Amino acid sequence: MSAFSGVFFTMMMSFPLLLLTRVGEIFDFC
Repeated sequence: MSAFSGVFFTMMMSFPLLLLTRVGEIFDFC
């Protein structure tokens, strides 16, 4: 159970970073 929560926590922490990189690519494209 702790392993699953660890993976979930990692996903929740990395998701905003992926969004920031996407926004950066969009602004870079413009």
